[in-house]
Amino acid sequence: MDKFGYVYFKDRTGDSFRWKGENVSTLEVEQGVGKAIGVNNGVAAFGVSIPGMDGKCGMVAISDINGGLNISNLHGELARYLPPYARPVFVRVMRNELETTGSFKLQKMELRKAGFSSALMNGDLLYVLQGGKYIPMRSEIYDDILHGKFRV
Repeated sequence: MDKFGYVYFKDRTGDSFRWKGENVSTLEVEQGVGKAIGVNNGVAAFGVSIPGMDGKCGMVAISDINGGLNISNLHGELARYLPPYARPVFVRVMRNELETTGSFKLQKMELRKAGFSSALMNGDLLYVLQGGKYIPMRSEIYDDILHGKFRV
């Protein structure tokens, strides 16, 4: 609440995020992505902040150890399982398995910290949604996102 008594959305608690006025369950996104790529695990969904935007946009990290993920068809497949507001804006394709806790819960904290900065990807591939398909993240696109020139 600000000094004038107006209430603003700040952040979600739990495993969900708010994007474009909608509450998004990370479990729903993980299950939708899993169905789209044909895996039952190896997908972590979370929200990441974009400067100048309210809420957090969706991002997924996908473990693709064998290199079999078809990124060119991913958005079309996601349209079958997820509403537009729940489809991830960013996709991180990891060459190793996702880390879990002792109780086999996905560890998303480090993934959230890295966000969509390709400098923090440790060699993983990063894609951003543009025009209904995922394209490789380049430094120019990253800069444009930070300066509000790239529409997400």
